[in-house]
Amino acid sequence: MTLLFSPVRFACWNALFTLWAALMIAGLTARLGRLVKGWSVLLGLLLLTGGVVSCWGIFEYYSMSMPQWRVFGTFVNPDFLAGYLLLIIPLTLASFVALPKVPYRVGLGTLLIAQTFALFLTGSRAGIGALGGAVLLWILLMGWGRAFKPNLKPIATALLLCLVGGVLGLGPVRNRVEAGQGTGKSAVGAIQASANTQAHSGEFRKWTWRGTIEMAKSNPVFGTGIGSYEHAYPRYTEVAFTAHAHNAYLQWTAEMGLVGVLLLFLPIASLCAFSLHILRARRRESMQGEPAESFGMFSEPYVLLVGFFASLAATLLHCFIDSDWFVVANAVTLSAIVGLMLAMARHLAPLATSTPSPLPKAGLILGVPLALVLIWQGTSLLNYRNALSTGSVMLQTQHLQSALTDFQTAASTLPREPEAYLKQAMIYAGTRRPQEAEDALQKAVSVAPSGRTYYRLAQFYVQQKQLDKAINAFEASRKLEPRNVQNLRALADCYREAQRTPDAKRTYELVTDLEQGVYGRVRAMPEMIEAEFAFAHIGLGDLSAEAKQWEEAAKEYYAAVKVFEEFWRNRASAYYGSTPTNKKALWVEKYEYALKEWKEALKRWSTEYLKEARQASPPNPPLSDYTLRKKSDWNDFTLSIKRLTEFLQEKAKEPAPSDAGGSP
Repeated sequence: MTLLFSPVRFACWNALFTLWAALMIAGLTARLGRLVKGWSVLLGLLLLTGGVVSCWGIFEYYSMSMPQWRVFGTFVNPDFLAGYLLLIIPLTLASFVALPKVPYRVGLGTLLIAQTFALFLTGSRAGIGALGGAVLLWILLMGWGRAFKPNLKPIATALLLCLVGGVLGLGPVRNRVEAGQGTGKSAVGAIQASANTQAHSGEFRKWTWRGTIEMAKSNPVFGTGIGSYEHAYPRYTEVAFTAHAHNAYLQWTAEMGLVGVLLLFLPIASLCAFSLHILRARRRESMQGEPAESFGMFSEPYVLLVGFFASLAATLLHCFIDSDWFVVANAVTLSAIVGLMLAMARHLAPLATSTPSPLPKAGLILGVPLALVLIWQGTSLLNYRNALSTGSVMLQTQHLQSALTDFQTAASTLPREPEAYLKQAMIYAGTRRPQEAEDALQKAVSVAPSGRTYYRLAQFYVQQKQLDKAINAFEASRKLEPRNVQNLRALADCYREAQRTPDAKRTYELVTDLEQGVYGRVRAMPEMIEAEFAFAHIGLGDLSAEAKQWEEAAKEYYAAVKVFEEFWRNRASAYYGSTPTNKKALWVEKYEYALKEWKEALKRWSTEYLKEARQASPPNPPLSDYTLRKKSDWNDFTLSIKRLTEFLQEKAKEPAPSDAGGSP
């Protein structure tokens, strides 16, 4: 239903197939888990996979040789790795207690240390807090079910192993403080800098949540469609772009509407209620002195059932500040855990609910075609990504015809995906085949009418000097992403080239207004400088200079200089190090241009002021950190410009805060 009502249907297909696959995994796991041996094998695979991912993260940390590094392992984000480990660690903890044999406990204890160590290395404060809350819930439910006292020793050992992993993971925090001291900062200053970074992150999340709430309010019943957040959210954002809402509940509500919320939480609530009923029965049995039954090689199955509760609690807590469930690996893992929890609860329940029944024919009739569709979709997606990857390699090595063939293959494999068409257009434009490039871009727009595809189409029209078409495409992108400063600045440049000066000025001012508002003030990471603000100020400065409004021109160029100064101070940061070389070169070029034009505008303004006002000297410029030594210096233009030049040179030579990774 969300697909039918979605304004961005092209983005929903892959997410819909992922959801179907996750639901089928949950059903198959619950079915296979009816056999105790099968259940044990599936749980072992989950725990072992968690150990492999954890070791990968630990190796990553030590291979980077950077104390401040946050590991992400096989994920694209440290917080998503933390969300995955939160699903696994409580199960490892419970399995350690429920398995009495020493060899098993040695292996599980090693996994427990590695997983907790990796969680701390992610640097996720919320992840660490969610783990603490899940462990506390596990202990409370163990006590309530009268399973705590009989297992006191293994419980204490397991908690001690978690503590060991946590202590090992505290090393990066200590190293960050020492690194701050080594660069001339005090420990307090290093901690304060870290706190400021976290404050930026928290403020960014808050404004992201506000935009997501507006998105949900605008689409209350069916949402914008599963998997559409990345494309639908920019219409409602107050801050810079983000691909996730940093809150799984808000993102699910925005994408799936109230109907989707009910369909998500009713099954989870039913499973938890059913499992709590089993735990209550265990409590009654223990009060009557009945011994606990075994579950295969597990001596105490109720400990495991409580472990599943803790795993769900951990992910439910963490999803308040991250969108863990929208990562395929986390969604699949959660589905498998739900299936295993259901299988165990049915096994421990009365006989009437646990007796296996044959798979109904309706299930076969529905399941087999669905499984075939999922296999077809997975194969198509794999072939698409392989062709796209191979084509990108060929493009980098300048084998253009081979690259074009690969991109055409990718487009024919998944015709609803825009990336292959955009890549084709890049090759066509580079080989001077404009009509074919335009056709490919139009195809990308037709299958995926997003801000990005319209922006790429507009860039092509700018290159072809078709300014009216470019403006229309930029405006279409603006409707979908009204606060995309890159698109706004490009639109203003296009207006300016088309001699539509009032429109250009108004659009540049939209960018500078965003700089002064929440968009410019709140950033996910404080070192992420938005150069588009500087480019917009340069554009306004050029327009003012063309109109011979030298005071306004000086102010705008100075505003651009201030943005670039922030970039210059942070040029040794990891963010700057990951910036493409051509972009860094452009920033430096524009920085020098803004400095030069600022000096020229000040000179023209001072000359004009003296000529018109006929005073002995003008006031100092309204610029906070530049003043002449004497107002009378303005009467000696050579001296004043010399001193201004010296000041600008000193600004440009200011050292970066750290030499690591930085270069002028």
